[in-house]
Amino acid sequence: MADLGDDRQHPSKRKRPLASGALSVHAALTAIPVLGLCAVMACLFLPWMFSFTLAGYVALTTGYSFWLKRKMLGDVVGLALLYTARLLGGGTATGIVLSEWLLAFSLFVFTSLA
Repeated sequence: MADLGDDRQHPSKRKRPLASGALSVHAALTAIPVLGLCAVMACLFLPWMFSFTLAGYVALTTGYSFWLKRKMLGDVVGLALLYTARLLGGGTATGIVLSEWLLAFSLFVFTSLA
C-alpha cells in the first residue's frame, strides 16, 4: 500500500490486486487487523521464540518498505535478511535447529540473488 501509486504505473506490478483495483483499499485496510489477530492467535500454538522471529520480521519488513529499499545497499541487504528471516521463522516454528553454516550460506545466496 505504501507504493500503490508507483505500482499502478509499473508495467507488471499494475496487475497486482490493489494496483488493478481488484481489491479495494478499504478491504485491504480492513484485512490488516483481522490478519494481525490471526497471526497472534497462530503464535499461541507455536513455540514462543517464533513470536519474536515474527515481530522482527514485521519490523524489518516495515523498515524495508519505508526506508531500506530507498538506500543503495539497504535494498539488497534488506531483501537478503528478509529471506533468511523466513528460514529462521520456519526453524523456530518447527523446532528444527538451523546451523550457522546454513544461515551464512543463505545470506550469501540471497544477497547474490537480490
